[in-house]
Amino acid sequence: MPFDLMPACSTKPLSGYPMMRKFHFLLPLLLLMGPAHGAEIPDYEREKRIAMEIEPQIFDGEVVWLNTPERTFLSIYTQADESAGAALILHGRDTGPEDVNVAGPMRVGLVEEGWSTLALQMPVLEKGRKYYDYLPILRFAHARIEAGLAFLREQGYQTVVLAGHSCGAHMANDWLNHQGDGTIDGYVAMGLGATDYKQDLKTPFPMGSMTVPVLDIYGSEEYPRPLAMLPMRAGMLEKNGHPDSTQLVVEGADHFFRDKGDALTEMVAGWLNTVRF
Repeated sequence: MPFDLMPACSTKPLSGYPMMRKFHFLLPLLLLMGPAHGAEIPDYEREKRIAMEIEPQIFDGEVVWLNTPERTFLSIYTQADESAGAALILHGRDTGPEDVNVAGPMRVGLVEEGWSTLALQMPVLEKGRKYYDYLPILRFAHARIEAGLAFLREQGYQTVVLAGHSCGAHMANDWLNHQGDGTIDGYVAMGLGATDYKQDLKTPFPMGSMTVPVLDIYGSEEYPRPLAMLPMRAGMLEKNGHPDSTQLVVEGADHFFRDKGDALTEMVAGWLNTVRF
């Protein structure tokens, strides 16, 4: 199992799954930014354990190992037979690309609706760490998002949508605030704005400065503070100006979309298949 930096290599046309292959994609070295002395860094040992648990169990899709200047990381690529585009999926905190509530159902379910998916393993900390603990490592997600986008473009997808849930949405927002939306064609934000008790939101919502279509989707049983932010987020979508940007609610769903992954996926797919990209 590769976890050290690997050389780049070319790809070959994909055949069906559940076969697995390893794809090594090296981002330009100018992106290399080592952490400052004493700065918080991801828990790579925990990430290794997550990958070791996930890799043998993938049957729908194939494991793809991507490279950033910092390290090699796991992703799961699932290809639709006839694809309208691809979704790059970022999981929430203390989960992974096979999260049973969001990332797992979505990476498989969207394929059935004509969208290929690439679900990334995002940087993690030890279990139990809070929102403020994650703020210093959000930057480690940037290179992973760009590696995922590069892989999907390499496969020939003309339309690529970024989809982030919970902490994955914080990571997506941080990347968008730094890089803009010029390399994506849409954004699906799931469970926006959730933090931990007595911790204020420090990752600004980027929707107001974006031009691509944005879906802000949430559960009716979301935490109170994110629900209170709905009018503000709606105003940002108006400023966004794309006619297909909107908010949707999954009735009965909490922040984690427990037991609502299929309903969430159906609503996201319905939006994707009506958007004018």
